[in-house]
Amino acid sequence: MGNNNSVQSPAPRIEAGTPGNGAPLLHGIRVVEMASVVAAPSVSRTLSDLGAEVVKVEVPPGDSLRGTLIQGETAYRKKKNASSVYESMGAGKVNVSINAKTNREDVYKLLEEADVFVTNIRNYQLERVGLRYEDIRNRFPHLIFAHITAWGQGPDEDIPGYDVGSFWSATGLSAQMQSEYNYVQYPIAFGDFTTGAGLVCGIAIALSRRATTGCGMKVENSLFRMGLFCNAPALLAVKNGHEIKPTKRVLDTEIPHHAKVEVRRFPYQDAYRTADYVHLALCGTESNASALAKALNIEGELTYESVKSTISKMQFVELESKLEDAKVLFVKQEYPTDFAWFGPKRDVINECFAKIEGIPDLEYIPAIPYEFSCSNKHGPRFPCARTGEHTESWNQLGWSDRKEEACLQRAAKFESPEKNAFSFLNDYVLVELSMSETSSIGAACKLLHEMCGISTVKLDASDIPNTWSQDQLSYAKHLDDGKEVKKCSLGDVAKILEAFATDGKKVIFATNVRQSVLTKHGLDHETLNGRIPEIVYQLVSPFGPKVHEDKGTELAAWFIGSPASCFFAGGKFGDLPTLPPQLGETVTSFYTAASIALALFHKVRTSEGNFAHISLLKSSSWSCSLLLPLLAADQTYDRMTPPELAKPMTDRERFGLRPPFFQNYKTKDGAWIMALGFPIPQTIKYLASFNIKYTAIGKLLSIISSRMLTFTPGGTLSHVLFGLASWNELIHAQIEQLTFEEFKTHAKQHDLWWAPILSAKEILHCIHPEETGSIVKGKDRIKIKCPVKMIP
Repeated sequence: MGNNNSVQSPAPRIEAGTPGNGAPLLHGIRVVEMASVVAAPSVSRTLSDLGAEVVKVEVPPGDSLRGTLIQGETAYRKKKNASSVYESMGAGKVNVSINAKTNREDVYKLLEEADVFVTNIRNYQLERVGLRYEDIRNRFPHLIFAHITAWGQGPDEDIPGYDVGSFWSATGLSAQMQSEYNYVQYPIAFGDFTTGAGLVCGIAIALSRRATTGCGMKVENSLFRMGLFCNAPALLAVKNGHEIKPTKRVLDTEIPHHAKVEVRRFPYQDAYRTADYVHLALCGTESNASALAKALNIEGELTYESVKSTISKMQFVELESKLEDAKVLFVKQEYPTDFAWFGPKRDVINECFAKIEGIPDLEYIPAIPYEFSCSNKHGPRFPCARTGEHTESWNQLGWSDRKEEACLQRAAKFESPEKNAFSFLNDYVLVELSMSETSSIGAACKLLHEMCGISTVKLDASDIPNTWSQDQLSYAKHLDDGKEVKKCSLGDVAKILEAFATDGKKVIFATNVRQSVLTKHGLDHETLNGRIPEIVYQLVSPFGPKVHEDKGTELAAWFIGSPASCFFAGGKFGDLPTLPPQLGETVTSFYTAASIALALFHKVRTSEGNFAHISLLKSSSWSCSLLLPLLAADQTYDRMTPPELAKPMTDRERFGLRPPFFQNYKTKDGAWIMALGFPIPQTIKYLASFNIKYTAIGKLLSIISSRMLTFTPGGTLSHVLFGLASWNELIHAQIEQLTFEEFKTHAKQHDLWWAPILSAKEILHCIHPEETGSIVKGKDRIKIKCPVKMIP
């Protein structure tokens, strides 16, 4: 390994210890990361926080995320070549420099002693350096190969993609949630974090198998398949969807028609924006309808539109007083809603942030959403490193020492399993007790059952009201696929769990029923652990155990309680979009499934039980967390925001003020496409393909100089971003002269990165979902399958 003349420091070491007894959950696990940007790095950040030793392989100039927004940061950040945004993804990782093209054996040396290899490099690139799973599984039969791609394995696997294209645009989520000129408005890297959670789940299951058999395996996930699963309610709602015969590839679809799926809206339980741009969620029930109507002076039928119109004309202070007098519960957005791009530092440090030592300009970074009772030693251990900073130290010392008890079994050679690869789970039972119309637990249990075949029993308690509406029954049925359903009452649940334990089953209990109800029926963790020692207990709550139970809706906790509404609306002046049905619950289900799988691994390795907890609030905050370090940084970002953004505007006006790195454009015949122009050389390719590169560069320089000469408020980065935004109109003027077919031909000729913006129905006309096993057509309905693939 070479050090590339970088500044060198000793590699942080992990003291050898024994798993269990308060040690971090993944103590002794060794991980190699060869990845960039967010999706895969978020996986290894999670594994590191939970105790694994992670080595990131990076060569100069380094991960492209390092320089993201660094221009507006401190001298410390520029010297370290690590922006605040990158700090969150790079924390807790040893950093070594290896060129896999010329030093393949050095990579193999790392993998020889590793347990997990995490990568998001496309297959054809892995093949060039001999690092495809098929290339190395015989040499490293113990290794868990964890791979994230944009589109999944198959003929389209090497199409480039980011979450805004693969997760949002091509799966129907964009068309459902946003409107023309605004299909790009999402929390940056949201799909990456969510897809990463799915991969963490697969890795944890694979670690359990490795601990019992010594065998590694491949775990694969994709942004596209994750987006499909998150959009399951809309896909299942397509009339006669099972009869559609797909004929088109992803980048060869017909002209998309962006029909939205109607979403039921309850005026007493929805998200709104006041006249002074405060976001809030009402947390009422039908019994509050008359009180709400009276408080808002609404005569006639109480509808979402009537409440929205009234609240939009009121100042928050006035509204707050009226709601409190009427005893209508609500949750107010506490994050700054004015960071359409960025915003000034505010007092937003809460349980969604983790303290990190050793950084002069940053005390906190976003916290992973997992909580486990088995250890209080989880969290980021040290700041991110410079590229290759630990190379010399690593050459001398290698991996940290570990005790034999921390080492997993290790297969001597690769053998394809003849029978069930997860037969070690035959002694386990996963028991689900979930609330109706919430899918965080139901979807998590479905995912785990499909991934590893664990026996899954759903307890259908008669005293938990079934509130699934007629239009959601197909989705409720989707959640129950493969599960045994037992009718019971809440009073029977503990006895059922005890009966499983008496029969020799190791019980995993997963629930999102409110803690007060669980305690009343003796189903809280403390009570159940007394009756079934070492039970694995998974709880999902809105804000936290026993916190705001009466305000525990998806909109309140996941959308308004976290920074999600700020990002989805594009700041305080943007309209709050309509959430696709169950989106927050489904996203949380991936973190829940990962949490259960991690607790399962701890149980397999140590025999210890666990109390594991996920909240809607923290799952959303982590999914939206890429820019959150900017709020915790020791500086103000006002100088990074063009002042033109500080006013209400239409979606069309906002379109012209965004940087062009990810942008939606309309063709001559009405198709909308998502241009993927990141990193910036990809944007330059768009300009060059239309012969407007030098025109665009000239316009950029002219705008920057003009703003500086006229002392326009904002710093240099603000002026640069505003100048880059001018490229949108130049590119759009070219694309709107082409038909959709002409654009597809043009993009292919010039190797432009893009994705179609499709509706749910149009996705079913694409071959790709069935080709990758994401969608299966049944006799009377389609089935949306687990996006995470486990390949022994």
